[in-house]
Amino acid sequence: MQRRLLELMALTLGPAGALRRQLLSRIPALAGALDADLAAMRRALARIATHRHIVLTEDAWRWIAAESDRELLALLVVLATASVQSLGQWHTEAIKALLQSRDLALHLLRRARQDEMIERQNALTELLEAGAGEVEHGPV
Repeated sequence: MQRRLLELMALTLGPAGALRRQLLSRIPALAGALDADLAAMRRALARIATHRHIVLTEDAWRWIAAESDRELLALLVVLATASVQSLGQWHTEAIKALLQSRDLALHLLRRARQDEMIERQNALTELLEAGAGEVEHGPV
């Protein structure tokens, strides 16, 4: 079941996925959340969950309360603030599943890091290729 959910989420989180686009647009919020201390991020998550009527299990709150990975907690805050109205019911359930499961949230964080690394490598390759073209053909 969890493997199937990860596969479905991978499709949704692909380059054209709405959830991925929305998360990437929230990077400034993620960076801001990283400046907060862990207790402040947990309090923010609890307030957001209450305000948005996101109901999590006791087990979910237990792992969140014990979590020491600042980046993972910041990701949870960003997920909780995702605009549910624009995402639809399946994405709402996906976000809730990510908040419920540390393993799923870590998978998303690792995937986001991999995507970011690939994008940086592609940009560097383009720059190097553009520079090589200038060397071969001289400045235009």
